[in-house]
Amino acid sequence: SSLLPERGERLVIFVDELDRCNPDYAVKFLERIKHYFCDDRITFVFSVNMGELQHSIQHHYGNNFDACRYLDRFFDLRLDLPPANYSQYHNQIGLQNSRHFYDQVCQAVIRTYNFSLRETAKFFRLAKTAAYEPTHRGSGPSYDETENLFIYYILPVFIGIKLSDQTKYNALINGIDGSALFDFHSKNFSLTNSICSRYISNDAKGNPQMTSHEFIEQLYNAVFVETYKTKHVVELCGLDIYKEHRDRFIRIANTFSEHANYEL
Repeated sequence: SSLLPERGERLVIFVDELDRCNPDYAVKFLERIKHYFCDDRITFVFSVNMGELQHSIQHHYGNNFDACRYLDRFFDLRLDLPPANYSQYHNQIGLQNSRHFYDQVCQAVIRTYNFSLRETAKFFRLAKTAAYEPTHRGSGPSYDETENLFIYYILPVFIGIKLSDQTKYNALINGIDGSALFDFHSKNFSLTNSICSRYISNDAKGNPQMTSHEFIEQLYNAVFVETYKTKHVVELCGLDIYKEHRDRFIRIANTFSEHANYEL
């Protein structure tokens, strides 16, 4: 309050994301600021998720505690913000109606993992940094079909899995469990089937030799599970897959390759 005579007649204090703080800290903070409520010259403006903040209060006082009534002691006026316009935001960052297949996969990742605006911004920044040059500008060197498949399709999916669940990502890249990749394929069948069908040939009767799900499983096993102790290459639907593809792909996903552009 000592700032008031120096700077003006009212002090406005903005508090953001108290709901993300430790529950004990959140309660102590609220209990401390209530001593300033008697001063009409001080206004507190909170930007919080009220549902999450109520959970924090209940975590501190117990599940049977009336957190809603407790918070009414602190907030005189509540204003609910309208839902975020994701289409407008995607258009602003260049994802909406993009002609690039890479961006279409990125949109599918965002939908699948229900990323918030903040998570979307982080994900798309990482996705662009990792492989913006070859996927958008076409200025990079020519790569084999295996690497193209990984860069344009698998790469954004892996980055999305890494942001949504680090444990599943670790299991994925270490060849322990590929279910996160298979689950994404199942939830985005139309999109992923369009890319897989380019590599799956037909038999003599004109039927696909394998399903797109089988293709994804065999591709994952060839790159992340195969030990290559008895052979140095695995052939899958015309693709030659080497042990080096795994290490190189992980470098690209971690933005440690010549594809990376840190100026975006």
